[in-house]
Amino acid sequence: LATSLSAWIQVILLYSHLTKEKFVLNPEVFNKEPLISAFSCIIMFLILGSILINPIELMENLYYIRGLLLGAYILLGALVYVISMHLFGYKFQKSNI
Repeated sequence: LATSLSAWIQVILLYSHLTKEKFVLNPEVFNKEPLISAFSCIIMFLILGSILINPIELMENLYYIRGLLLGAYILLGALVYVISMHLFGYKFQKSNI
C-alpha cells in the first residue's frame, strides 16, 4: 500500500511539474487515454486476482518454481493490459513503445 501511494504521489508531482513547464500538450487529466489505461489496469487486476495461486503453498521448497510463477504473472499481466487497451480503442504508435 505504501509503495502504491508513493507511486501515485510521484505521478501527481511529476504531472504538475510537466504541466507547469509546458511539456504536456493537453493539460486535461480526464481525457480518453488515462481512462482507457485505468480501465485496463482494473481488468488486469481482476483477472490476475481471480487466477492467483499462492506459490508458497504450491511449492514450499522449490524457489525456482516461485520465480517462474512470478515471471508468468508479470507476462500475463502485461498481455492482459495491452489486449484490453487495444480492445478499448487505444492506438499504439512506434513512439509509444
